[in-house]
Amino acid sequence: MLAFFSPVERARATEDGVEISVGGAESDEARAKLVVNSAGLHAPDLAARFWACQQEIPTGLLCQGNYFR
Repeated sequence: MLAFFSPVERARATEDGVEISVGGAESDEARAKLVVNSAGLHAPDLAARFWACQQEIPTGLLCQGNYFR
């Protein structure tokens, strides 16, 4: 499932997977067995909202990437 325009407020790891609290116009909670953090430059900020990851978050660094047409 994809949830566009749904800002993650926080997430918590459980024995069954991950519980995610989503904000925005219609706030809600979701459960997932697997979560992929594909937030690009905002990935460290998103990882900081995950309760279990507080000590494992890499520092975000700006760098030039490769771009293709």
